[in-house]
Amino acid sequence: MSQEEFHPCDVLFRTFGQVLKRGQLRRLQEDDATNLLVSESPKVSRLILGQSWERRKVSGKSSLALSIFDVYKGMLLFTGLLHLFDIGMLFVAPPLIRILVDRIHSQDMTLGIGVLYAIGLSVAPCIQTFASNHFEINSQRLGMRCMGGVSCLIFDKILKLSQPASVAYGPGKLANIMQLDTFRFQHTFYFVHFIWSMPLMVVIAVCMISQM
Repeated sequence: MSQEEFHPCDVLFRTFGQVLKRGQLRRLQEDDATNLLVSESPKVSRLILGQSWERRKVSGKSSLALSIFDVYKGMLLFTGLLHLFDIGMLFVAPPLIRILVDRIHSQDMTLGIGVLYAIGLSVAPCIQTFASNHFEINSQRLGMRCMGGVSCLIFDKILKLSQPASVAYGPGKLANIMQLDTFRFQHTFYFVHFIWSMPLMVVIAVCMISQM
């Protein structure tokens, strides 16, 4: 890992820019990789997910989904709030346009009010883009944490399998579970929020159309 001073914003904004700059100057090497936050390490994810799984197992409610929720419920809530804010900004522009058009036709609008509406129309898409990008980035980060942690847990479990059990599953199936199936976690937490957001967007859109 690189010994350069690390800043949390590197993970969100400057990571690829720094790597590209180094690549322009010379051939990239392994040490050019950006340092990970401790919480992003598969080793740490494996540890906390394993502890959560054991607690669930002792209580008689073994569930990988609930174990993940116990560990990452704060980040799930944060990404959900970002997505909700993204949706809110998505529906700001149509009412502003309608009010602006109505005021222009009624000739009951001063220059100052018109400028304020124009600023609102300009700022809303910027805020929406900001919220949308951070929602996607943090969802991907959460997915990568789960992918790394679950892959390590599965690998540990494979090492503990008896020879008859290993033969029953076969090396191909075990490798598929550890690599391909866990890779799906990377996009799971992005799309899981659309389970509640899509119906919400439909209801808001229908309400706005009915009022026009």
